Amino acid sequence: MASGPSGYGEGSLLAGTDLDELCGGQDTHSDRDLLCNTYVHGFLDGFNTGASLATLRLGYCPPKNLTVAIGRLAIAKYLRDHPTELGLDAGTLAARAVLSAFPCPDASN
Repeated sequence: MASGPSGYGEGSLLAGTDLDELCGGQDTHSDRDLLCNTYVHGFLDGFNTGASLATLRLGYCPPKNLTVAIGRLAIAKYLRDHPTELGLDAGTLAARAVLSAFPCPDASN
């Protein structure tokens, strides 16, 4: 895949102007269209997973320097360590992976 527009680097967050640049056009089947669809798909997947986990009061305390690369490593490790769960949906597995990798410190200590 070609690299995205400038400013979409590792660890950077998209601003509204960036999202508008990616998703505001009518140019389908372009790199920007692919990036927009990927972003929206990931957002919706995460939003739906978050909604389903909201009642569980899970402790998730990621480090301030969390990047996509670190997140990918955490997810890949979880998948390797839990092969019997591979039939579950990806959002649930990714959530379990980051919850396992970045738990909050025990408040009782």
